[in-house]
Amino acid sequence: MSGSPAWAAGKNAYVDTADIFGIFHGEAWFYHNGDTVKAHDLAKDGKRVVLRTWAYDPPAPGHMPPDSQIEKRRLDVTGGTGSYGTANYNFPEGWRVRIQICLQDGYDGTPTQCEISYGVA
Repeated sequence: MSGSPAWAAGKNAYVDTADIFGIFHGEAWFYHNGDTVKAHDLAKDGKRVVLRTWAYDPPAPGHMPPDSQIEKRRLDVTGGTGSYGTANYNFPEGWRVRIQICLQDGYDGTPTQCEISYGVA
C-alpha cells in the first residue's frame, strides 16, 4: 500500500457503546503514538466487545479507497466484565484510522450497538 498521506498525522480516537437506557457496555481507544488500540468490556451482559480497526490513505477527503487498499484488524475482548484487550499495529503515518466497537454474542454472532470514531496514525 502506498500513496501520500491525506490527513495530518497524530490524532487519537475514543468511542463507547451504550444501550437505550444509557448503560455503557464497552469502550475503545486508538492512540496514534504507537498505533495502539485498546478495548474494555464494561458490562455483565454475556457478550464480547469487538473492536474493528480500518486504516487507509483516502484517495480524496470523504472517500474510501478500494477494499484491497485498506488494512483491517479485529480485537475481541472475551474475558467478561472489566477485561481489556490491547493490540499494537504499525500503520503508515498520516493514514486515517477508523475504529468501530460492537457487542457480539460469540465470534460469529451479529454485531449490535456499534459505534464509530476516527483518528489519524
